[in-house]
Amino acid sequence: RAHVLAHADLSGRVVVRDVDANRVLWRSRPHLPPRALTWSSDGRRLLAIAREKTYLFSGASGGLLRHGHGGRNVAAAFRPGGEQYALVRRDHRTAESRIILVGGGRERFLFGTPGPTHGLAWSPDGRWLAVGAQRARAIVLLRPGPDGLASARSVPSPGGRLAGWAR
Repeated sequence: RAHVLAHADLSGRVVVRDVDANRVLWRSRPHLPPRALTWSSDGRRLLAIAREKTYLFSGASGGLLRHGHGGRNVAAAFRPGGEQYALVRRDHRTAESRIILVGGGRERFLFGTPGPTHGLAWSPDGRWLAVGAQRARAIVLLRPGPDGLASARSVPSPGGRLAGWAR
């Protein structure tokens, strides 16, 4: 019920604080400085995305739940109501952006698009994942299935920029 804020300090630590009480709830060990932080919808998990690593923390204690390596991490978004999250990785050699679904102790490739992406957002019901594909000048809607991509649709969008979903 408290207003909780997560941020990174200059040493690369993730700091979570109770803003109402003006106190630090927990602080991680120094890691690579995160590019982004994102909370799960229930606040039980906090994902820190560094350039080539990801860190999944317990939202309550700051305990490290999972540590991952990969290509150049660009963006991530938790699936509503769950522990799964989507991750965008950019390949250094090909410049392809790859959308990966992480959860249940494994990673699954969902989709690849040439060039950069802009925006990554789950639909409010968690059935669709939207990603802005800049080079394709489109918003791509991905529907994950149990074994990978179940279906995909493309919506024309000049610049391929995505802000998010509305309820």
